[in-house]
Amino acid sequence: MKILSALRAFQNSGKLLFRLYALFFLTYYFLLFLAIPQIRNYESSAWRMIVDRLIANQEFGKNSFGNLLVIYPERFKESVESETQGLGIVSGRNMLKLVDNTNTIPEIYTSQFGLIGEFASSLQTYFDFSIFEIYIALTCICILFSSLILAKVCIILRDFLGKGTDVLFALCYLGPWAAIFAMNFYYFMFVNLLFMVIPTLIHEFKSRKIAGVSFERILYTTVFSLTLLFTLTNYTYVSVWVSCLVIGLLIVSTERLIVASVYIKSLIALSLGAGSALILHLIKVSEYARTLKEVSWIEYILRNKIGITGSNIPSEYALSTSKSPFDVVHLYLKEPLLNSIVEEKLHLSGFTINGYTLLIMLSIVICFQKVHRDTISLYVTNVLKLSFISSLGPLTWILIMRPHSWDNVQVNYIFVFMPFVPIVMSVLLDTSDRFNEKICRIRVEGIFKIALAYFGLIILTSWLIYFLSQR
Repeated sequence: MKILSALRAFQNSGKLLFRLYALFFLTYYFLLFLAIPQIRNYESSAWRMIVDRLIANQEFGKNSFGNLLVIYPERFKESVESETQGLGIVSGRNMLKLVDNTNTIPEIYTSQFGLIGEFASSLQTYFDFSIFEIYIALTCICILFSSLILAKVCIILRDFLGKGTDVLFALCYLGPWAAIFAMNFYYFMFVNLLFMVIPTLIHEFKSRKIAGVSFERILYTTVFSLTLLFTLTNYTYVSVWVSCLVIGLLIVSTERLIVASVYIKSLIALSLGAGSALILHLIKVSEYARTLKEVSWIEYILRNKIGITGSNIPSEYALSTSKSPFDVVHLYLKEPLLNSIVEEKLHLSGFTINGYTLLIMLSIVICFQKVHRDTISLYVTNVLKLSFISSLGPLTWILIMRPHSWDNVQVNYIFVFMPFVPIVMSVLLDTSDRFNEKICRIRVEGIFKIALAYFGLIILTSWLIYFLSQR
């Protein structure tokens, strides 16, 4: 009876802590959204893809441009006196309204999926929401889901890595980048972390429900469904989903047996979800891609996103073709986490913590452990392996999608915090002799070897793409 009472008390304390974290993040992000115009109005191109779809619906009809994502150039947006005041104001432009009588045909994005835009169009059509109301509604939904996911990950890391790690994780997501993307419904950054949470949520569900469908079947179905849904929203983060899913399974492996075949089948389910979405999108945009881009959709991706050829690449991507994989990695490592784009928008300066700084700090801590303990603890070794696995998502995008990543270095925060940096930081602060039994039970060795092989494949592929682009 005492054991059952203790378990119930622990479960209730976990629920209370989750609610406190969720309320904290929710309040924090909403206050920043309302109080700081520079953060609220930072990123226009991300959410305006949805807002501009709604404007196009009004200007040209609901089914115009095949319901693809569209963007109106900022010069066609209504000018305002203030650069930052008001909702939807970016760089002195009201992104919610066109200049009167413009009727300009927008740029059509055949390479981006438009599920969020279609959802917004449905709100506009069936509920008679105004563009402003949809903008506010989607922003609130984004902040709510971001807060819930962050709170859950805090609880998971607290149980997995020990007390204090959850606080560290929370602190990592209080900066300007986190606030910007927590309220930006196109990037929807923190949804990426949901793939790390899925295995734990299913495990908790199965712990309460003994009979019924197996853990594995629920896992595969959920991964496939969410991947299909998220890929139809934005395919950019697929490699991050893989890293987060593997880490989530490793965390659950401390509680239940997760054999190698479960990892493989989970990744197959993820691949099938992404592949199904790609096929649906190809069917939808094939005619538009040939008409507007004068190439097939696949050729457009290979050329503009991967840089497989050095010819006919738009000017914004042309510079990347001359850059080697080393150059691309250096660009990201030297870029401050609060980079020049954010400094300019938020009027902040002097923030110099970048990837090189984090690597130096990590190396110092490891050397300190080696000198003073004669060996690196198994705890630190396993966390470093987890950190390496979580870094493969960002590295895949940075090295394989070279033209896109070179031109969009500002999204480094999305990738390195999903969840590479918070996990690395847990190593930096682990200076005690504590031996965490849970993490030392983790079955990471085989997965780590596969991760090393995958890392080698990424490096070889990135150099092959580079050499092909120089022909």
